[in-house]
Amino acid sequence: MELTILTIDLYSGSNGSSAHIEEVWTPQQENGYDCGLYVMAIAEVLLQAYTRGLIGSVECKGLLQEKITPRVMSQMRGNVLHTILALAKAQKRT
Repeated sequence: MELTILTIDLYSGSNGSSAHIEEVWTPQQENGYDCGLYVMAIAEVLLQAYTRGLIGSVECKGLLQEKITPRVMSQMRGNVLHTILALAKAQKRT
């Protein structure tokens, strides 16, 4: 499945502000419960692409396809769960 999202570049112009909106392809989860993980992963890749000047380019789509796969999301799910459990355990000690 594919999902189209909007990216927005905001900047101050002579009259205060302006925006450039561009639709880009992004991967979408194959289940009903990983949407939050996909949002975090897509945001991370788009930020990396933005800092490298790749937003809207073919290279950006390649990064999304390479870095966001069901296998990577499964690993990320485990990492997020581990972090949540560690934070909960630390919270109980205080």
